[in-house]
Amino acid sequence: MGEEGRTSYIFGKVMKYNQGADWEAYTEQLDFYFLANGVTDDQTKKAILLSNVSTETYQLLKDLLVPATPKDSEVTYSVIVDRFQKHTKPEKSALVARYEFDNRSRQVSESVGETFRSFKERLKANKQPPATSLHVMQGNEDAERQDWTGLYRVSKGNDRKPISVTMEVENRKLVMELDTGSAVSVIGEEKYHEQLRHVPLESTTLQLHTYTGETVKPLGVLSVKVRYGEQSKYLQLYVMKGIGPTPLGREWLHSIRLNWPLMHLETPSGFPDVLDRHAAVFSDELGREWAAPIVTPIKKDGEVRICGDFKVTINPQLDVDEYLLPRIEEIYANLSGGQQFSVIDLRQAYLQMEVEEESKTYLTVNTHRGLYQYQRLPYAVASAPAVWQSAMDQVLQGIPGVQCYLDDIIVTGRTREEHLKALDKVLRRLEEHGLKAN
Repeated sequence: MGEEGRTSYIFGKVMKYNQGADWEAYTEQLDFYFLANGVTDDQTKKAILLSNVSTETYQLLKDLLVPATPKDSEVTYSVIVDRFQKHTKPEKSALVARYEFDNRSRQVSESVGETFRSFKERLKANKQPPATSLHVMQGNEDAERQDWTGLYRVSKGNDRKPISVTMEVENRKLVMELDTGSAVSVIGEEKYHEQLRHVPLESTTLQLHTYTGETVKPLGVLSVKVRYGEQSKYLQLYVMKGIGPTPLGREWLHSIRLNWPLMHLETPSGFPDVLDRHAAVFSDELGREWAAPIVTPIKKDGEVRICGDFKVTINPQLDVDEYLLPRIEEIYANLSGGQQFSVIDLRQAYLQMEVEEESKTYLTVNTHRGLYQYQRLPYAVASAPAVWQSAMDQVLQGIPGVQCYLDDIIVTGRTREEHLKALDKVLRRLEEHGLKAN
């Protein structure tokens, strides 16, 4: 409600932002909410934003703003949005972009066509000339794939040995050469009669073109069952006159996902024997399951805060408590009518809370001096803000004119006497629970 006799309506609803969601899309929606409801004051925008992010995101924002804090007047709504946007989508240097291009491989959920188009885009972005296509076998029935042929260097005189892939074709082991320049997979006539003569040869109208522009027509096509690891597909294999290699082309790559990281150009003599002697190194068991690396953000007083990077260990496994931080409306309501205010800054906040013995193994960090275990609740644990806020609300329960927000306690009263009385009760509760303040 606004002034007497006048009704104010709120359009839309501000949804809670959770870590991992699209920050840019979220803030765009928030801007529309501000526009629809006439919110123009920067501090109000900041308060609405910070009261609708998860506790984990709020803690991350605090770390990103160091040495400033979200409460500082110079930390505007735009500063917070921009700082978090740069954190979630940092700009890549040319060196990083070049490295990613050189190490680009096909993703599990990506088709071959999508991978090739990605290569094209990265070539343009890096202003590199396309590699020469020296061995292209292209079908005339697929115009889209013809557009790919200018991208790949398949073979040249001083190249290393070709990449061989062993496929199970009609229950027979068939060693094939990986050839992304070939539109289809091909087998020579002689090898067909040696290994797959029991499969009927069907006629085909497909014509193929070599890199010199010559047109060649297959003798026919086989419909074969292909197995690779746990994958099984019925695919077409074209039979060509002569001997020649057995290229594994792009048509099969559309259907079969190869295990790219484990493919080798050649295997040195004796290499498998060495690996077999040390098979334990490659077992599924880990030496230390929960050892997290450390990160070292700078606090606003210039000191270094050592934190475990738990997002790579326990955070993805946690069922985070849905205990929400107080909203700005709740804080105003609890402190309404206050004339004098005191703020108590709790020393190192979460680190004042001891953890149970069985939980310590999950709080292991890996340092240059070895492995250490936290004895108290550290920063960067996804559930820490909610656990701490819940505990502090219980400690201060029943004291009027008091509001705790993470490591800050605000105390007020309608008169000086009420204020001092509330402050005395708060300090007594902190003393009873062994909590320390700055």
